[in-house]
Formats: sequence, structure tokens, C-alpha cells
Amino acid sequence: MKTILSAIITFLLPVSAILAQDVYINPADPAFRAKYAGLEFGENFSRLAVSDSEKNYYLVDLTKFESRFEKVYFMNLVFRSDKVVCMDSDLSQDRIWFSARTEVQEAKITDYFLELKKKCADAASAFSEDEKTQWLNKNDKYK
Repeated sequence: MKTILSAIITFLLPVSAILAQDVYINPADPAFRAKYAGLEFGENFSRLAVSDSEKNYYLVDLTKFESRFEKVYFMNLVFRSDKVVCMDSDLSQDRIWFSARTEVQEAKITDYFLELKKKCADAASAFSEDEKTQWLNKNDKYK
């Protein structure tokens, strides 16, 4: 009886972990990306796309950046922080996915992304073209 109970528990634990995630999030899957391709941003830089019981999933519109320098600078700022988790670092895409715990209000995440975007614009204005090139040579690790 113990062996059967142990086998059932061993089988059910991984299944329950799979079922715990309410939504399928896989930015590397073209079908997943296509599902959200029509999501409109308007003038917004970021957008809450979907939520599950533990996390909110946000899209950031990379077309709002004027240069590769700003995109890479943005990603480096994100990775220095613990407010969001980057789920997707393919800068060749127009949109990139992030997650945040559901306890963090959407407005706080939106403001956070806007704050980072402003820092990117400020850096782009402050750096010369040569400085941007040198900085990118050291810091651009993205597709």
C-alpha cells in the first residue's frame, strides 16, 4: 500500500506543478508571439498582456526606441533591477516580454518601464556616437 501511495504522489507532484501555471507563456514560440501580435499599444510604451494566479506578463514596445543603443541600454537597466523578470531578450523583435508578481500594481510597473525609457533617452543624448559604439561593443550581448 505504501508503495502504491508513494507512486501516486511521485506521479501527481509534477502534474500539479504543470497545472499551477494558468497561462502558457513562451516568447520563443512563434505561435505564442502571433497570439499577441495584434495587441495595440497606442502611445503606451508597455502593456499588461495577460495574468495568471502568480504573475502579470507585460509587453514592452521596442519600436518606441530610436536606436539599438537605447534597446541595449534598456535591457542592461532591467537586468540590474529586481522589479521585473525578462522572459525574452530577442531585440530583433518589436516587442519583448517581462513578468512581475501580481502583488505589484500595474501602474507601478508601467511607471518603472517609463522611468527606464527616460534613462535610455537621456543616455542617448549624453553619449556621442563614438561613445555609443564603444559602449555597445562592451555591452551588447543580445540577438
